[in-house]
Amino acid sequence: MSSLPLQLKVEFSRGLVKTRWMNQLQGPLDVPEVNKIEQVCSLLWERKGKRLRSQWVYWFGEALGVGANDLKLYAWAVEAIHTATLLHDDVIDKAPLRRGGPSANEVFDNTLPVLSGDYLLSDAIFQLSDRGHPLLVKQMCRAVKELTQGEVLQYEHQYRIPQNEQYYETLNRLKTSALLNWAAQVGSILTTGKENSTLSEIAFRYGALYQLTDDVLDVRGTPTKKSWQDLREGKVNEVVFLLLSSYPEIKNEWEQMLSERCFTPDCLQKLQKIAQAPAFQEILKDRLEAAKEKCLQSIRSIAHSQMRATLENLTCFTVDRLS
Repeated sequence: MSSLPLQLKVEFSRGLVKTRWMNQLQGPLDVPEVNKIEQVCSLLWERKGKRLRSQWVYWFGEALGVGANDLKLYAWAVEAIHTATLLHDDVIDKAPLRRGGPSANEVFDNTLPVLSGDYLLSDAIFQLSDRGHPLLVKQMCRAVKELTQGEVLQYEHQYRIPQNEQYYETLNRLKTSALLNWAAQVGSILTTGKENSTLSEIAFRYGALYQLTDDVLDVRGTPTKKSWQDLREGKVNEVVFLLLSSYPEIKNEWEQMLSERCFTPDCLQKLQKIAQAPAFQEILKDRLEAAKEKCLQSIRSIAHSQMRATLENLTCFTVDRLS
């Protein structure tokens, strides 16, 4: 894996300093009367993850002149809602692992993560409505609606090969980019009272790029995730779709196996061999470069030079981490 570029490492380090107060779940959290809720939520919260969404709140907000203290509530809220969605996702996917450890549904059961995620989501919306900008409350509610629709859309397509690539554009906009877009808009809404369409385009294009690279890692496998995990769960991600579309002779075979929900390790090994072939790797490389260039094109319209450089480095690193 590629290491972070120096300038990006500096920006992430600054962001981690700003979010250090979030290391414990409490933050602005209303302490629940039932202690088990905090225990369940803390299981994921204390593993931190990348906290990219809260980083975006600070990066974009401070670039527009908003002070760090004025951004704290929004940085916490976007992480709280993201954590709530992960608790729910792991139940839906029956995922055994999350962020290098057992998922909440493995440690507890399905019921407690769902209810605890509901509490965390409700608390974030409550605190935004109590102390936040009204438009940001409205836009967060919209983001949650989009996330929910993205999950339903993905569920509808389980064990099915999508008809075309429009499905992935819609899925990425609803599911991957919704919270990124909200995080990018915080500074603009606090300073101008309205959304910035350029920032939305950046969020959507970066979200699409990030999801594509995540799909590559799913096919390859990582130290914390078996290869082809999405396909094992009946999800035909964008890389698998590209692979099947590039080789029609195997698409019909997989269409039938998916509909019957029956495929063996041997089938996956054959697919792995095709995926690793130089011809498909070249196709995948072209797709990644095209997605990266779209993202960079939208970033180049930002006037703030440091913000532009940070996002350019982030975009390039997102692809380079596959090397």
